[in-house]
Amino acid sequence: MALGSFPRLGGFGSAPKGYPTLLSFYTKFRTSPVLRDGSSTTSALEEADALRTAADFASVINMSWGFFSAMPPLFELARDYAIAKDCVLVAISGNTTDGPPGTTFTAWPGRYTDVLCVGNMDANLTLYSESRFGPDIGFVDVVAPVGAGIPANSHTQCSPHPCDIQEDTVNSFGGTSAAAPQVAGIAALVRSRFPTLNQLQVRNRIMNSAEWYWGTPDTMLVTKFGHGKVNAYRALTEWGAITNNTTWSTAATRDGKYYVSGDLTIESGATLTIGPGVVVKVAPDNNQGAPDVTRVRITVKSGGTLNIAGSPTSQVIFESFTDAPPGQNDWSGITFEAGSSGSISHAVFRNAGWALTNYAPLTISNVTRRVHQRFDAASLRPGRFPLRPRRHRAPLRRFYG
Repeated sequence: MALGSFPRLGGFGSAPKGYPTLLSFYTKFRTSPVLRDGSSTTSALEEADALRTAADFASVINMSWGFFSAMPPLFELARDYAIAKDCVLVAISGNTTDGPPGTTFTAWPGRYTDVLCVGNMDANLTLYSESRFGPDIGFVDVVAPVGAGIPANSHTQCSPHPCDIQEDTVNSFGGTSAAAPQVAGIAALVRSRFPTLNQLQVRNRIMNSAEWYWGTPDTMLVTKFGHGKVNAYRALTEWGAITNNTTWSTAATRDGKYYVSGDLTIESGATLTIGPGVVVKVAPDNNQGAPDVTRVRITVKSGGTLNIAGSPTSQVIFESFTDAPPGQNDWSGITFEAGSSGSISHAVFRNAGWALTNYAPLTISNVTRRVHQRFDAASLRPGRFPLRPRRHRAPLRRFYG
């Protein structure tokens, strides 16, 4: 475990060996990013130096601080340097208790489009009264639940630089400064789970997996809540709609596994390719959506394509992932709608009610349902093929078009 404090940066970083390093640093707010002699408040130039230093070893950087006027060019150079180093940058939207009175405008550097800007919501799913937003849509990217604050009991050794012990002891951690580290932690988890994703892909995954609770999005709601409340579980799993060509490979995740937490659709014009050796673990339906509110279904829509490309030595395996012992009907299976296409080779299906429900011609070979039956054919006629075990060991069955 690499763990340490960084007094020069005013921050603290941690990461297990071989995993992404997360660094979070906190300073006081300033209304102007100009250093004043004798001030205990950190300047934007000092923050630029800290950011540039952190970018040399951290892959996720949280900035629980802000300024209320445009950042100087030196800071922008430091930000560009961190982005070029492929760092995920997370910042606060700011608190109305700091900064110019009578305005709710988002603080810098959260306003930058390449920085993940975080607001603060409470337990009632409302934006906390002190959380900043606007003036334009798109400044706040996501919100995290903090409300008035999180109880804390911590003390950071500030030696060798002098500091007031009262300023170094935290009894309660609140505001957007407490919301942003939650999102930075999720970013570190995503980077650990999907080590090949770049900083933009990590930010997009966090935003796209956020939950929306506030009805039909309008300009004001999106300005306040961005994409919604962050959800670590959804950020680390697969669910929803695949709209672009996507490949699942053993190299793209830390353990070669993909966890499907809700109904998954492959939309028209998109292709999902699952490579050799990938294990797809299907959990109960986290989204609680139709057609089955408890069991996940993978659906290839008309115009969509699913290619499951295992090999003789590295099969693709589909199986359930639950807290209870695996059952025979844990997830629904894969449905190919009319007008869809795909191929399946060297694959194993376990724990599903039906291996395949297909309404389109499907090329298939060397596919096993549990250990009892194998499909081996040039093409499979439309129909439904169960995964329920038989009382006897079924012989090899061949299906022809």
